[in-house]
Amino acid sequence: MKRDKLVKKLLEINDFELNRNKNHNIYKHKNCNQILVTPKTTSDLRSIKNVINQIKKYFEINHLGEPVL
Repeated sequence: MKRDKLVKKLLEINDFELNRNKNHNIYKHKNCNQILVTPKTTSDLRSIKNVINQIKKYFEINHLGEPVL
């Protein structure tokens, strides 16, 4: 699976929806209106880990990227 699809799936699991995508992909959380910005084209190998770390700043998630209940 490509990195862009993994990032999109990871954010959808954590209740983020795409708000706009002109130069960057800007996701907004459905419940608490937190905004998360990702690059439109992920050229970095650590891009998925960077998104996971950004989500961890907002929420408690496990190593699979799913929210801890």
